[in-house]
Amino acid sequence: MVENGKELPLNDEVKKWSGATEIYRIVEGKKVNTLVVEIDIMDEHLESMTNAFSKALEKVKNNCG
Repeated sequence: MVENGKELPLNDEVKKWSGATEIYRIVEGKKVNTLVVEIDIMDEHLESMTNAFSKALEKVKNNCG
């Protein structure tokens, strides 16, 4: 797990997320670019990640326009 650009030490909280992945890609088009986000997480984290991603992606959208 990374926070503020630094890898966090392995503790019980970090171990909960072990194996989870996030992949970000920008696909360039002729008129628009598309941000593609792929996540692989455990079911128990799905709701919190969905809420966090909604807020984060709205910020990305606002900064790109």
